[in-house]
Amino acid sequence: HSVRQIPRMGVKTRALTPALITASEAIRTQYGILTNDSVSVAVMQNLRLTRLVSHDSDLKNLAGLVVYQPQDLA
Repeated sequence: HSVRQIPRMGVKTRALTPALITASEAIRTQYGILTNDSVSVAVMQNLRLTRLVSHDSDLKNLAGLVVYQPQDLA
């Protein structure tokens, strides 16, 4: 499958801005999470999203974020 098919699936994408990268650095420092996780959280905060499905238990400790793990949805 091609990346070009993503919009056809109804998935919306957002641009990753320098401000979001800067925000992710503060999140990474505060919570000690990986770079890709902190970028995801920065984007979520920017979009005012608070719920996430992830297998990553490190994200369960972030304030203001509700994390559902796969076993929670079974």
